[in-house]
Formats: sequence, structure tokens, C-alpha cells
Amino acid sequence: MLSMHGSGIGRLIAIGTACVVSQESSEVPEYLIAKKHISDEVRRLREAIAATRMQMIQIRKQITADSPPEATGFIEAHLMMLDDPMLAQQPEELVTRLQINAEQAIARQSRSLIDVFEAMEDEYLRTKGDDIRQVVDRIQKNLMGREPISSTDISNEFSDPIIVSRDLAPADTLAMKSRNIRGILTNLGSPISHSSILARSLGIPAVVGLHAAT
Repeated sequence: MLSMHGSGIGRLIAIGTACVVSQESSEVPEYLIAKKHISDEVRRLREAIAATRMQMIQIRKQITADSPPEATGFIEAHLMMLDDPMLAQQPEELVTRLQINAEQAIARQSRSLIDVFEAMEDEYLRTKGDDIRQVVDRIQKNLMGREPISSTDISNEFSDPIIVSRDLAPADTLAMKSRNIRGILTNLGSPISHSSILARSLGIPAVVGLHAAT
């Protein structure tokens, strides 16, 4: 019998059909950019960040009146990250200085930022690394031409889906809210991450930090 251990969110129990989403490889491509194409690569990065911003704004517009009050705040927090020079401008500098592709530049910059937060003693501040990871994951998907998680990732044959994923950002959870999710299982996350708080507020049973759920 398969046994996994994680952190339970809330005291509810869910029984349903496992629906694995976001199975793309997390491997980030790495290659050098010719000097004459640096400006094109920087533009590609900017366009991916702009697309990410528009996706989050669209999700914010779709937040219903019966959604938890935290929902808008979490989306706003991720939107603010997209405007932070450490995430929006530093990767451009890496592309220009090291002549590396946009995916690798933002991956390296996010890794350095996540390391800073994960080294902090305060547990809540450590969860900020999850927020960075989630925002960057959406940017990477836009760079690679992959679709973000949405309600269409859940097959219509599932009337009782339990979402199984590497991670779920608040935006992802809200995007699938209409599909009557029975539960959530993720490899990453902690009991006090934004995604966990949102799941608890929505009354969705969840177990996070399973490491090998997918």
C-alpha cells in the first residue's frame, strides 16, 4: 500500500477521483544567446511577464463575491512581485551580461531569491519562497508556450476531482474553483502558505508537502 506523509490543511476528509495536473517537466532549458539576439531575448522575457500579469488580472476579475476575502489579496501580492525589480529587471541583466536564455535567467534569479527566504528563521517569511516559485512557474510556462493550470485540465468524466499537482498557486486554485474540487494534494507547500490558507478558506481539504504526490 502506498503511504505518503504531508501536512493536512483543516480537519475535513475528501473522497474522490485523483486528477493529476501540471505534469510538464520542471527542467529549465539552458542555451547561449548570440549578442545580436540579446534584445530579442529580453523582449521575449518582458512579453512573458506581461502575459503573466494579464492572466492574473483576468483571474482577479473573475473572483466572485462569495470568494474568501483573502483571494484578492493573494493575487495582488503576486502581481506586486511581477513589478519588483528583483524579479522583473534582474533577469534581464543576466540575459544581457551572461548571454543566457530568458528561462534560465529567471530560474537563476528566482533560485537566489528563494534561497534567501528559505534561510530565514521566521516560518511565515520562509513561505514567501513559495510565492516566488509560483509566480516564476507561470512566467516559465508563458516563455515555453505552455498553458497555465485551469478548469479545463480536469476531465469532464471526473465529477469528484481531487487535484494532484507539484504545486498550486492561489491563482490556480481560483481558476479551478468552478469545478467543485473535492480535495488537493501537492508535492510542495506548507500549512501557512497562501495556497493552504486559501484552500482552508474555501473549505477544500488539502494535504501539502507530500514531495512525491505526482
